[in-house]
Formats: sequence, structure tokens, C-alpha cells
Amino acid sequence: MELELRDFNGMKSTDVLGLWYGYKRIISTGFAAGQLETLKAVFKKYGFLCGMLDKTHDYKKQGGTCILSRDPGHIKTALAAYAGNRFDLIGRLLGYPECCVSYHYKTFYKFTDEFVRECSARSGKFLWPLNNVLDFDGRLKKVAAQPDFNGLGHASLISHNPCSYDCAKSLELAKKNYFYLNKHIRHPGPESDYSLLAKPVLYADDFNLAILNGKSVPGGAEFAGAAFILGFAGLEKELNAGGSLLLRGRVLSISRKGKVVLKKTLSKKPLVLPFDVHASA
Repeated sequence: MELELRDFNGMKSTDVLGLWYGYKRIISTGFAAGQLETLKAVFKKYGFLCGMLDKTHDYKKQGGTCILSRDPGHIKTALAAYAGNRFDLIGRLLGYPECCVSYHYKTFYKFTDEFVRECSARSGKFLWPLNNVLDFDGRLKKVAAQPDFNGLGHASLISHNPCSYDCAKSLELAKKNYFYLNKHIRHPGPESDYSLLAKPVLYADDFNLAILNGKSVPGGAEFAGAAFILGFAGLEKELNAGGSLLLRGRVLSISRKGKVVLKKTLSKKPLVLPFDVHASA
């Protein structure tokens, strides 16, 4: 049987591919009310079995979190792991690299919604296939965060949080996903616009980030506008206009033709994540 990703409307393509090709033993995903009933026929068609989590571990309180697998034993193991808060075991069942599972499990309770900043500090290189700034699931732990991202294209080649943006095992997985995505996606949409991943990212936090059309430079970026903006209230016009971006501590400034057109002190020190540097690799 040929896999049709469009059958799994609303689910991450990388998750479906991993389960179909066997490098994921389970998928753990949340469904809005009524969505699960619609997809049950699809799961049956492809031989995917479904086990429901209890309300304690319901994904962001959506009302229906499902463990999918081809093996009932994996579902039983996953449900027991959730019940025991063994998220390290869950990560392994999900097919995530061991180094990433260990790091995420060790640090999960030590900081709040700061994954990107922590991961950046651990990275020697910023490899674009590991750019997951648009994939908010699993990164934000606040239940209230979820509605803010509804309707956004969550382009990403991985479905886990890498231990660093140059993690070799994560890169192998991203390349595998990219190969199968190109094989199966016939009608690309916002979630498959992977060109966004190979651009510099202006990042303040998960509610304020911009993907820039340009190149990163020491201390900032040279850019011709933004390909994507989330948040940054009051800065959208200047970000869309482009120019020279300079970061000094918490101060962000944009200049055009040698003239400063914007200078803003942010609540957190902004970063430029240089995913463009190795874009040709």
C-alpha cells in the first residue's frame, strides 16, 4: 500500500513517516474534539493501532491524546511509561536520538520555555535541517501557549528537541525525514516550506521571533525583510522593511543607509540564530 500523507490531515508528516517506515515505534499526538473519530478509519487503513492516555497526561488538555503504533506491546509499554512519568522511555519509543532524550529528560524541569536559548548555547554550528523554531510542540510546557500558534505553518524536519543544533544523530534523522518527505509530498503546503529553515532567525522568545531574508553577520544580520514574524509588536514594519540589524545586550537596532530607524530595548537579550551559514551543506 502506498502511504498518502494527506490522509493524516493535522498530524505531523515526520511522525507519520517515522511510524510507517519503522524508525519510530510509537507516535504520541493530541487531537481536538471530533478530530480523532475522523481519523480512526485512516489508522485502520494503514494498520495503526490506537491507545488513549488518561487525563493526567492529556496533550495540552485537548481532550484526546492518542498513542499510535503497529505493535500493541509498544502501546502498552508507552502507557505504562506515561503513568510512571518515564519520559526518557517515551523519547526512545518515539525514535529520538539517545543523546537528545538524555539531555531533554535531565533539563526538562530546570528551565521554563527556554529550550531555544539553552540549545543555542550548546551549539558549535547551526545546521539548518535541525532548525525547529517553528515547531512549538513539546518545547512549550505552558498549556496556555498552544492557542497562540494555531494556524501557523510548523515547518520542521525533526519532531524532537535536539540536544544541540549540530547534533550528528539528529542530522541523520532529519536527512531521513527529508528523503521520505520528498518521496511522499505531492502538494506542498506551509508545513513543507523548508527553505524557511535555512535563513537567519531573530529570536527573543517563543512568542517573539522573526525569520529574516538575508544573512547573519557578527552581532546581527543584513536582511531584506522578514519571511515570517511572530510577535515583536511595534517592530513589524521595520523588520519587514529590512536593513542592518545590530544586537547589543538587550538593545536591538535597525539601520538603513547608515541611519538608525529603530532602537528598542527588549525584556530579554535577543539572539540571531545563524542557520543560513551552513545552508549549502
